[in-house]
Amino acid sequence: MKNISFRLDRASTATLASQLADQMREAILRGDYPVGSTLPGIDELAKCLKTSWQVPRAAFQILRDEGLVLPRRRIGCVVVGKRARIRRGKVLIVIPGGYEPYFNNVLTGEIEMTLLRGGCDVRRAVAIRETRREFNLSYIREALAEKPDLVLSIAQSEIILGVLERSGLPFVTMNALPGLRANAVANFTTSLLDAVPDFLKHCREAGIRQVLQVRLKNGMADVSSQLETCGIRTETLTIAATQGHPFLESIRQNAITVLSRRIKRAALPELILFTDDYVAMGGLTALMSHGIRAPEDVRVVSYANYGNAPIYTKPLTRIELDPFQAGRATANDILAYLKRGKFPKDHPFTTRYIRGETF
Repeated sequence: MKNISFRLDRASTATLASQLADQMREAILRGDYPVGSTLPGIDELAKCLKTSWQVPRAAFQILRDEGLVLPRRRIGCVVVGKRARIRRGKVLIVIPGGYEPYFNNVLTGEIEMTLLRGGCDVRRAVAIRETRREFNLSYIREALAEKPDLVLSIAQSEIILGVLERSGLPFVTMNALPGLRANAVANFTTSLLDAVPDFLKHCREAGIRQVLQVRLKNGMADVSSQLETCGIRTETLTIAATQGHPFLESIRQNAITVLSRRIKRAALPELILFTDDYVAMGGLTALMSHGIRAPEDVRVVSYANYGNAPIYTKPLTRIELDPFQAGRATANDILAYLKRGKFPKDHPFTTRYIRGETF
């Protein structure tokens, strides 16, 4: 048995699995593990590297997808060839530093893993925010100098998009402002309103005449105009983050405060719609603190991310966005672009309406 010389850098932006897969691949191609030999086992690697068993298992899956190893029952992962990894392209993912919402974190992870399985070289570059309007862009410029085949910008800053535009490299944006840049080949958009017709249909079936919409300031979802068009009176409360405070906690606390004031000064509406899941966390807390139950006292609908819906005593009726599916779809579109040179015409992230027990 060979001594395990693999090392993981926990400060790296690359996943632990991809780091381990890269090192094992290099060892195979160097001849450290010839054809027919067996790589160290999952339990052995996990113990040596001080990780969970999922890390070496995921690394072995990457090598298996590349055709370098095959699992053999009661033997382990056996090296079956020395052929170089099939390179589909080099992709740079630009992400903003600091707080990122759940959706973006899951989306980025799914994109990265799907691209790696598809044979791409993937690198992350972080735009570190130094002030409210300034970024440290040194990591991005360094990564751009390597001339990736495509850049995917999760960051929506005009400053960052300007750097990408001036690089001359093809890039993809996420929910960017209208109008593609000179060298932007696609813009992935989050369509938060495509499930609204099902929500409105539910409102009409239930005879809803009044809705209180509680939304995040500068948030992407606002269905007041659709409700008014259906003849449903709409009142909107806007929740803002508090500067200098942790974003999520300030949103939750401010939602509690604002909705509690509304509960004290006026009668409850027939339905409350939370158009942001973090706002809903605070709003639901406010309702419970006042002894208000859904749907007995007021019906409740919330926007939610799959896998991270606001917690309540019963399943929420919700408009749901799935970051796992969106990440895989985005990566598959990128793989298709690297192969054919063009993106599909339409690539929005869509929502679905799920009838729970609160409406």
